Amino acid sequence: MTQKVIVELFLGLALFMYGMVLMTQSMKSLSLDKIKTVMGKATSNRFKSFFVGLGVTSVIQSSSATSVLVIGLINVGVLTLYQAVPIIFGANIGTTITAQLISFNITDIAPYMIIGGLLINFIAKSQKRKSLGMSLFGFGLLFYGLTVMKHAVGPLKQSEMISELFLQFGNHPFLGIMIGLIVTVVLQSSTTVIGLMIALASMGLLDLKPAFFLLLGDNIGTCITAILASLHSTRSGKRLAIAHTLFNIIGATIAIFMAPLYLKYIPMISGDISRQIANTHTIFNIFNALLFLPFVPLYVKFLNKIFPGDDYVKREIKYLDKNLMDTPSLAINSAVQEMVVMAQICKDMLLKVRGFIGKFDYKKFDEIETDESSVDSLQNNITNYLAAVTRKELSEKEALLLPNLFHSVNDLERVGDHVENIAHILRRKHESRIDLSTDGQKMLDELFENVDHMLDLTIKSMKDDDHDAACESIKVEEKTNQLTKHARDEHIHWLRTGASTPEKSLLFNDTLLQLERIGDHLYNITQGVIHFGKR
Repeated sequence: MTQKVIVELFLGLALFMYGMVLMTQSMKSLSLDKIKTVMGKATSNRFKSFFVGLGVTSVIQSSSATSVLVIGLINVGVLTLYQAVPIIFGANIGTTITAQLISFNITDIAPYMIIGGLLINFIAKSQKRKSLGMSLFGFGLLFYGLTVMKHAVGPLKQSEMISELFLQFGNHPFLGIMIGLIVTVVLQSSTTVIGLMIALASMGLLDLKPAFFLLLGDNIGTCITAILASLHSTRSGKRLAIAHTLFNIIGATIAIFMAPLYLKYIPMISGDISRQIANTHTIFNIFNALLFLPFVPLYVKFLNKIFPGDDYVKREIKYLDKNLMDTPSLAINSAVQEMVVMAQICKDMLLKVRGFIGKFDYKKFDEIETDESSVDSLQNNITNYLAAVTRKELSEKEALLLPNLFHSVNDLERVGDHVENIAHILRRKHESRIDLSTDGQKMLDELFENVDHMLDLTIKSMKDDDHDAACESIKVEEKTNQLTKHARDEHIHWLRTGASTPEKSLLFNDTLLQLERIGDHLYNITQGVIHFGKR
């Protein structure tokens, strides 16, 4: 009987976890762009940020996924620590919705969800509807796994030893917390642990007291994903992981002293043990959030103090001034100055990524991601600024110049994208342990030097309205094309002679393509300078 129970229990657990993963991934794919947009609009108003976290996690149903997303947005400078901390508070509440749903006895409809989800996925043609089908399938699988777990643990209620074991979790709070923490760290899903607890409770093996302390450990254990995600993160990302962990540890410590109140009043809300566990989980996280929200500024200061140091931050606009709008010539010049800043950021990115040919650097890689986010943000701000200038009274030359500037801003943004692409290619090279030949490295280095020189000339042509620098840049672009063609021809020769491998060839040619495209976009910008002459 013991072997059968173990097999069925792990089968149910596997189905539950797979259903949870499918549901989370499908919901993320359905709304990831919207989620990032919503998160990016989180403001310095801690309550708005809190509701952003609650709303996002209510959709994707994974506080771990939300914390990883938030750490990613902190790394690229989209969010500050002050904005991110309340999002995590809200996420802790949002993730309790699944626990609330599985506490209701609706497992009978699980097969219909599974069948319906699969049918939608097979019949649907759009990716959005397919993801919706997989989300429904995952939700059904989650409930079916819960049913299997309940059936598996049913025979255990006859065992006095098992009953006594669970009783110990209530009599020894620290033991209960540690078991909850360890199991959650292993499974890396707080909802899965709560599902397992509900299955045990519904079969009479677990009452509210031991479940309460297991829940506290579960809430602390769920921080492991954020901690792992922060290992290669910025200082702010690491501070957020610390913030999440301390938030749950402090909350659990307070809850231990409040245990008599929880155990007295939670049963008054519902007599069903499954509902009691879900309600405890939700109320615990609501109480924690309400306790911490008023002290977010102090909490952030505390985090900065215990983990000091500055991050590599996203760069903001410097020259765009709305007061210049009524004088279009001055407004255009300020936009060009901001474009020069964009180009200089791209140059910084190129210098960093050039170093990856010899040795990859994760810290510099994160800086490149932040720089690329800065370039995107500057493009958006400059485009909006120039669009406002077009509505003013313009001279004939200004009216002709503005469309050219719009194109140049987009070209600069694409330069940033291509440099970031090279960073990802060279990261793949590092992680796949692919070593380029000495000759291959020399060719790439020469191309990088050529593109870097072209970027210097492009910056000079934009900054000083320098016609000669623009003409020189175009000559350098021709040399870039020649070097690229020579490098491709040489690499084909290396492949034929066995001096290179298909993996090296793919990586080498991908890098060449990105550098060639950078040259093309810089060519477009300098052509614009030549075409329109002096501003």
